[in-house]
Amino acid sequence: MKTFHFVLVGSKMAVRLAGGLQKMVSLLQRNNVKFLAIVTDCLQILAYGNQESKLIILASQGPVELVRIMRSYDYEKLLWTTSRVLKGINEYSYKKAL
Repeated sequence: MKTFHFVLVGSKMAVRLAGGLQKMVSLLQRNNVKFLAIVTDCLQILAYGNQESKLIILASQGPVELVRIMRSYDYEKLLWTTSRVLKGINEYSYKKAL
């Protein structure tokens, strides 16, 4: 998993340009908690400090899936990573509203 994160961090822009954020949001519909924890962690990495990525996650119905995950599972790592993504998106939405 560390290798995947290393590759992702080095290629954030390429992932964004290739529609990777939209694809990752669609993967949130899966039911494997460990897989979902990885996907949400990747979303966090891609969205951190990038307003455009946060907007793409919002437009792709990411918050709907993230809230569904929070309500459906009790796997601690998944809940932690999901809450981080939701927090980042919420901060963006709040700043945009101001």
